[in-house]
Amino acid sequence: MKTTYSTKQKQLLMSFLENNESKDFSASQIHAFLAERGMDISRATVYRNLNKLEKDGVIKKYPLKKGKETSFQFCGERASCDSHFHLKCLVCDKLVHLECEETEKLTKHIFSEHHFKVSKCDTLLYGYCENCTK
Repeated sequence: MKTTYSTKQKQLLMSFLENNESKDFSASQIHAFLAERGMDISRATVYRNLNKLEKDGVIKKYPLKKGKETSFQFCGERASCDSHFHLKCLVCDKLVHLECEETEKLTKHIFSEHHFKVSKCDTLLYGYCENCTK
């Protein structure tokens, strides 16, 4: 039987992620936010817990601009991102979960015509959100 060990730091991190479910953050942004509010948590603890939570499927990990850093987002009600693509703004780093029927047509086309099965949960399209194109 596997036991789950939860520390105060992990609880702080989970609380932050759950309260910001619609946004994604880098580990350094999360650490800075918690530290600014006087919460005692080290960078190493943030990274360690984020990696464990990602491995456990609690959060999703996304590459940021040009692969320099990654961002993390709580899955919450969207426990699985396997069914949709993701869009990432190159300017503001906004992350959009693209739950659209058209992507199903695209993945079927790619499979039937190019013999390649797309992993939707790992598909990230880069571009510019509406606000950043104005």
